[in-house]
Amino acid sequence: MAPHNGAMFRSLGLCLLLLASVSATAAEWIKVRSANLEMYTDASERDARSTLATFEQVREFFMRVKSSQVTTRLPVTIVGFRNLKEYQPYASSEISVAYYVGDEQRDYIVMSGLGSEQTPVAIHEYMHLLVRHSGMKMPAWLNEGFAEVYSTLRPMGGQILLGALPQGRTVTLQTEKWIPFERLFAIDHDSAEFHDKKRGAVLYAEAWLLTHMLALSEQYRDKFGAFAAAASASSSEKALQDVYGLSLSRAEKELKAYSTGRSMQGILYKTKFEKIQVEDAEPAKELDVSLTLAKLTALLGRYDDAIGRYKQLSGNGKDRYEAEEGLGYLYWRKGDAAAARQHLQRATELGDSSWKTWWDYARLALSAGERAPQVQSALRKTLELKPDLTDARLMLGSELYRDRSWAQAYTQLREVKVIDPERAPWLFLTMAHCAMNLDQKDDARKWAAEALKHSTKDADRDSAQRLMEYLDRPPLPVSASALRPESVARRDVRPIEDAGAPQLQRREAPETTFTEIRKEEPHYLTVRGRLKRFDCLGAVARMQVVVNGSAMLLLLRRPNEITILSGGGKPVDMNCGVQDQPVSVDYIPNPDAKHQTSGDVHAVEFLAR
Repeated sequence: MAPHNGAMFRSLGLCLLLLASVSATAAEWIKVRSANLEMYTDASERDARSTLATFEQVREFFMRVKSSQVTTRLPVTIVGFRNLKEYQPYASSEISVAYYVGDEQRDYIVMSGLGSEQTPVAIHEYMHLLVRHSGMKMPAWLNEGFAEVYSTLRPMGGQILLGALPQGRTVTLQTEKWIPFERLFAIDHDSAEFHDKKRGAVLYAEAWLLTHMLALSEQYRDKFGAFAAAASASSSEKALQDVYGLSLSRAEKELKAYSTGRSMQGILYKTKFEKIQVEDAEPAKELDVSLTLAKLTALLGRYDDAIGRYKQLSGNGKDRYEAEEGLGYLYWRKGDAAAARQHLQRATELGDSSWKTWWDYARLALSAGERAPQVQSALRKTLELKPDLTDARLMLGSELYRDRSWAQAYTQLREVKVIDPERAPWLFLTMAHCAMNLDQKDDARKWAAEALKHSTKDADRDSAQRLMEYLDRPPLPVSASALRPESVARRDVRPIEDAGAPQLQRREAPETTFTEIRKEEPHYLTVRGRLKRFDCLGAVARMQVVVNGSAMLLLLRRPNEITILSGGGKPVDMNCGVQDQPVSVDYIPNPDAKHQTSGDVHAVEFLAR
């Protein structure tokens, strides 16, 4: 079973580990590549090449038999230590001999050796990797059983032997009490069985045997694909009944009989592999090995140890962005956003080509109050590296909108292909405002109508309705104010009938939860011009603003609640009567016939003269 990224295990001495990671063994390591894998190892080149060839054959056979495609092409690195002693500082547990761990950028298979003892365990972990990236969903027992069956895969000339009987598993089943199916099917990866050596052995053995019977026996194998799909979609018990007509008690009896029968054997598949190309080994760079070992330390949850390793590497004068990137994420996990931002920024300056690094730096910078050009530049780089990252495009559009770069904001937001229903009103209304400021009133009406159509909140509906009413009135010289992206809740997918609108699609929850950077605000319009008159009308007040020779009247319904900003640090004169001051006024379109005004003032900024 692959450990969680946050898994912890006993420290073996920080100082010794740091010294070992940077200098002691790196010169002895080699790097070997194949079509889909790379390996760093301090074992022999012969063993490395043989191990890579085996993994490539396992991958190719899996793709053929399951008719699956790996949907995520993450790089896969195998780290193969020459013995258990060298492996121990990087072990995922006290009893592990191999494991799988990874993040959004790379997967790792870590082995305590390249021999016959470790390879089946490593293949088991590799199967978890392939299953995950092929999009297959399995209950825990089936996931482990499937990996166990495949761990026995052996190339034999032009054939593949699958399902050989591992002696350890058969002995366990002969000597230990079996897990009842009702409990077996309820187990998940947080269950006690996965953390108890003895019961864990029974779990793996029984999961292997049941998978072996259903997948390989002549009686059941033809329907195994249907069973796996049904068990993943509903429950294992229901799948047994629906696909095979087996109750729990009957299935348990069948499995007991299978465990002692002659039919329990492996299957030889005739297959012809593409020629496996494994490159000649080359000496591994010391820094590459040290960075890899530091990354493993971080992925295993040993953050302080990993920070020490990365600091040594970042201070060696070689200026590798990987160390700064690693420090950035480690400090972020520890809650130090300021340090995280600094290190991620340094990583981008050193040439980090990961979209995630640029994206996360942009989010941290925005959270810290930074604005253009830093944030916009980081967001543009993010989209250059990952054009389909909707969140980055929305954030860039919002920042451009904030800067009143209507055309650029409109261009970015029109590139959005899918949007979750919660954010749809914001997107459509923002696009409407951009179009309005570009004097594209037909487009503005279209997007305002989309915003109204998909609004579920009163505030969104009111904003859309006011804008549509405003667009139907005689035009006024207006621009749009800055907006803030909103908090997002997940909702069901809801299609848009208009082909010109992006498809509504639920946004999946991110693997890492980050602090919301901004909060939702209504859309205000902004007018810039000269304040010519301020009329005191009892409980309310009225402003006359002249823009490009055209006058407009705006109402202050609650003058004492209006936000007033003073530009240039000079006192603000808000006395009733004649005025002559440059201003920027945020307002909500809301015509008032009684006072002859076209909108309600939200904020007034007095600009420097």
